[in-house]
Amino acid sequence: MNVPHKIEMTANIATIFVAALLSVALVKVYFLSAAAPVPVPATQRIVSDAAVGVDLNGRLPGIDWHKNGRTLVLAISTTCHFCKDSEPFYRRLQQEVGKGVKMVAVLPQPVTVARQYLDGAGLHVDGIRQVSLFDIGVRERRRCSL
Repeated sequence: MNVPHKIEMTANIATIFVAALLSVALVKVYFLSAAAPVPVPATQRIVSDAAVGVDLNGRLPGIDWHKNGRTLVLAISTTCHFCKDSEPFYRRLQQEVGKGVKMVAVLPQPVTVARQYLDGAGLHVDGIRQVSLFDIGVRERRRCSL
């Protein structure tokens, strides 16, 4: 066997090996990823004892959950820069849920301060409650003062 033939044979074997590796990677990414969700790193998780569907009845006085039907609770603070930065998201959320979902804002600040903050942010909610966010399962994260 001469040298050019050996080089060609090695290149063909390497090409087949790389194609097989690429095929395995593509199958894992596009076909197996839906079956096994990737866990979210702890640094990106929302810090909350509450989760979707958690019963807040009794934790937020004066809200008739049965009358409201589906209710979106915004746990925010006027002193949190993450909340301030998220105002465009809250407005988009408000547009997308429409009138089919009630929106209740929960803030640790007095209702008058909260209403002024929400008006300034262009958010119109169905109810505002002054409650410690810790009481509904939301804890302070990073340098955000809730």
